[in-house]
Amino acid sequence: MTRQRKTLAMFGPSRGGVRVLVERGGELVRVQWYDDGIRRVKSWPNTREGRTEAKAWARGFAEARTLGPRPTVVRRTLRELWERYVEAEFPHLRPKTQTNYREHWSRWELFLGRDFTAEEARLGDVDHFRAALERQDYALSQIHKAIGVVKTVYNWGQRRELLGMNRLALYRFKVAKDLRPEPPAEYAREERDAILQALRPDRHTEWRAWTAVAIAAYQGARMRAILHLQWRDLDFKRGEIAWRARWDKTGRERVQPMTDGARVALVVSRQWRERDGYAGPWVFYTPHRQRWNGADDERAAWTAQALWLALTKAERRAGVRHLPYRAMHGFRRAIAGDVLELTRDLKLALDWIGDVDLGMARRYLRPRDPRLEEAATAVDRLLGEIGDRNRHATVTGSPESWDSEAEASGELELVELGRVDSNHQLPG
Repeated sequence: MTRQRKTLAMFGPSRGGVRVLVERGGELVRVQWYDDGIRRVKSWPNTREGRTEAKAWARGFAEARTLGPRPTVVRRTLRELWERYVEAEFPHLRPKTQTNYREHWSRWELFLGRDFTAEEARLGDVDHFRAALERQDYALSQIHKAIGVVKTVYNWGQRRELLGMNRLALYRFKVAKDLRPEPPAEYAREERDAILQALRPDRHTEWRAWTAVAIAAYQGARMRAILHLQWRDLDFKRGEIAWRARWDKTGRERVQPMTDGARVALVVSRQWRERDGYAGPWVFYTPHRQRWNGADDERAAWTAQALWLALTKAERRAGVRHLPYRAMHGFRRAIAGDVLELTRDLKLALDWIGDVDLGMARRYLRPRDPRLEEAATAVDRLLGEIGDRNRHATVTGSPESWDSEAEASGELELVELGRVDSNHQLPG
């Protein structure tokens, strides 16, 4: 019995199309088509790479036959290709994504030169680019992302017929199993306790870091979202925090039940706001008064660099080992694991930190999910014993009644959470 040839793919019209098949015997992958009734073939070794390359070639060849002769392509430089991509695609990308793309592409331009002809790039150039980044001790994940951005821009250029040749579409990023990076570590419960104990919410130099860490530990929000909280995002009567799409990595709006631990941290922030006389919208406002204003100006918000520095100092004081890439994300991962441990519900753990789409909701008025209320209760129950001195914190009296020596030293007197009115209002 004659062994049939296996078809892997078909491109183009049903009549006169291009066929990719495995030849009898299985040693070769062939691309087959007909010109004026004459059979034509092109062959590759029957390997994974050979099949991929054969399909890519067949697809391009079929498109060329269907569309006819391509217009003459201007040989563009890397800089020209990038500028065209920015013009067409950046309006659809979030600001953080734009920043990341610029950084990754700039490394590619620096490696080959901004005046390098884009379509002359070969797979070997990508190999050398990766090796150069590895020698500079870039994380493997960052190298992968950089090459991914380069391929994204090249693929876009090919679709727009700005490139006559795009060899980079065939590049595959491979990593040995023993070199695959582990995800960033989480903070153990004892480490979270120690870090909160090492920070002083009653000191003007540390209250921001203490508050941000407490919110991250209880709510599991991302650092960027925490640092851009505004007072209008907080509803203390309903016990909710609205996380804005503008500052969210995924661009989603969501409302999360407020834990008691986060409530205490936000009350402390309010006390410092009143003491400093800050009238702007930010919960975490910059200590530089010259940047304060009443507008929604990001320059008046506290920075991620300042928070990172404060956290690393707290780690050293607490005797917590500093691990690369953990930082504030370590609290997010930790609380997701805690919710999973307590509820045995993976979806609820992801819902709590906002890692899944919660669906469409009204701005700030989305109905509560009872299962998220369960997560809020579980978080408070688990973390309720962390740092009595830090956890039970708010300010006594009014700004006028503060001790003059404490005010001069930049410290605030703290009392227990039990004395805080559950309906305590923050500025709207």
